[in-house]
Amino acid sequence: MSATAVYEEQVRVVYEPRRCAGPSGVSLGQLFTRAHEAVHAGRAAACPVCGGSLVEHGVHARCEDCGSRLG
Repeated sequence: MSATAVYEEQVRVVYEPRRCAGPSGVSLGQLFTRAHEAVHAGRAAACPVCGGSLVEHGVHARCEDCGSRLG
């Protein structure tokens, strides 16, 4: 006869509010457009996917953290 031990760990997941969930009524398309336009105007912009920094990459805007592309 063999003995088996089971170990369970409880994990608490905390979700941050979505950037587009505010009372401003900004649509997802508007959020993407604003970020893309900000990058091409030389202003700082946050990635709508992960919150990282967007940089100009040709005609696109590319996130330095997650690699997402807008354009």
